Amino acid sequence: MEILIADDSKMVRFMTVEALRGLGYKQITEANNVSEARNLMQGKMFDLIISDFNMPGETGLEFLRYVRATPKFEKIPFVLQTSEGDKKNIVAAVQAGVQAYIFKPVQKAILAQKLTELSKKYGFQAPEVPTA
Repeated sequence: MEILIADDSKMVRFMTVEALRGLGYKQITEANNVSEARNLMQGKMFDLIISDFNMPGETGLEFLRYVRATPKFEKIPFVLQTSEGDKKNIVAAVQAGVQAYIFKPVQKAILAQKLTELSKKYGFQAPEVPTA
């Protein structure tokens, strides 16, 4: 399972990677902006994209629109994460084809829940969630 994380915050990328590793995901590629993410996508296929909504230059919403408009990427599940709860941004993301919306800071339990739902729908590796 190949995951691409696009976020301009090194700390947020670190926290997201740690949460993903804790859920059993090992193949994680990081990009610090949309331009870098697009370049990475030219040489590798990803099974999931997790992107920040607000980044300098192109936003996560613009990145989502690019992914949905590109036939070889259009079916990749896309998760937007943000620290803002602006309803118009959420509506715009849903209209653009986002599969999940997560609020920062990254919470492993919420991420696990969203990825469990997505794995059932898209057939990728489900997170390893400890059972009590």
